[in-house]
Formats: sequence, structure tokens, C-alpha cells
Amino acid sequence: MPDAHDVAARVAGWRARSESVLAALLPSADASPRRLHAAMRHATLGGGKRMRPLLVYAAGTALGAG
Repeated sequence: MPDAHDVAARVAGWRARSESVLAALLPSADASPRRLHAAMRHATLGGGKRMRPLLVYAAGTALGAG
């Protein structure tokens, strides 16, 4: 069974990966229409919205996904 440090490191990696992918897929907040794109980035990248991606990574790991 992994210790708390291993779990925390794994979760941190999953969080960083999901945030970087989301940030790359969303249009820049400066792109036209600016207000819409800024709102999209705020709604998606704002704090506290990472539980679902983490659950997907955890389930995939539990099922043997690479």
C-alpha cells in the first residue's frame, strides 16, 4: 500500500497534467471575444474544480491504464 507521500505526489502530478491540458485546449483570455474566453477560462481553471479529473486518473490507475 502506498504511503501518504506517494499518494500526494501522484495526485499533484495528475492535477498538474489536467490543468496544463485544459489550459492548452482553451482559447486565450485575450482572444476575441475576450469576455467569453475569459469567462470560459475562469469557469474551467478556477480553483476547486479538480475532483472529477482526479477521480478519472485514480480509476484508470486502479484498472491498469498506463
